[in-house]
Amino acid sequence: MGEITATRLGTFAWLDVLISALVLLLAAFGTGWISTGRALGVTLATCLVGVSAGLPLFFYFVVGNRMPGPTDHPRRPMSGRRG
Repeated sequence: MGEITATRLGTFAWLDVLISALVLLLAAFGTGWISTGRALGVTLATCLVGVSAGLPLFFYFVVGNRMPGPTDHPRRPMSGRRG
């Protein structure tokens, strides 16, 4: 703890990481965009690795739920050859 608070810049950096992690976890559990199981995965990634692992995982889960599937394509596949 002494090394963290030794300089103002070090304190600012650690506060930035802690606030970012807290906001990410609140978004994972509070918004309802992803399921509880996936939110736990984001929590584990954030606590074990850091925000740099939790945030992309969170975005993957959120955007993955909104991406259209292969059957949602606006054009139907062509059957056979044209000619």
